Order: sequence, then structure tokens, then C-alpha cells
Amino acid sequence: MTAANQRIEIDGGVLKKQASLVRDASGAFASAADGVTADLPQEAFGLLSRGLVVPLANAVADRAREFLASAQNLADRVADGVDDATTAFSTVEQDAVDVFAGTGG
Repeated sequence: MTAANQRIEIDGGVLKKQASLVRDASGAFASAADGVTADLPQEAFGLLSRGLVVPLANAVADRAREFLASAQNLADRVADGVDDATTAFSTVEQDAVDVFAGTGG
């Protein structure tokens, strides 16, 4: 099988929609991270639990915020990559049109 018998079609509109959806996901991750709080006082679950439950709850909240921040960062990077791919495919397509039209270098 050679590349000559393959047909690759890139739809810029689909790529732009994908980038937009991923950016929306990034915003959702940021919103979710803002809502994760567990700044509990040591006495939140009574004196017997303060050395165990409160630190664990606070640690889980911290890790959840870190996870959501990482997910937001990844979503931003994916969206940037899709945008870059869209631009690159558009450039390749325009270069091909120019060459076939006899206006390219």
C-alpha cells in the first residue's frame, strides 16, 4: 500500500470545532478547581478525628486541585496543537494550490 492510493481529507471547520470543545473543557477544569476547597479546622470532625480525617481531607482537596490544574494544562496544550495543525494543513493546502496554479515557487 502506498501513499499514492490514500485519500486524506482535512476539514478545517471540524478542527476548529475540536479546538473550541477542548478549550471549553479547559475552562470547565479551571472552574472545577476553583470549587475544590477543604480548608477544614482541626476540630471539624471532633477531637478524636482531628489528627487523621482533617489532614486527609485537606490532602485530597489539594491533590484534586493539582489534578484539575494538570487536566486544564493538558486541554490547553491539545487545543493549541489542534490550532497549530489546522494552520499547518491550511498552509500545505494553499502551497499545493499555488503550485498547481503555477503561482508557487
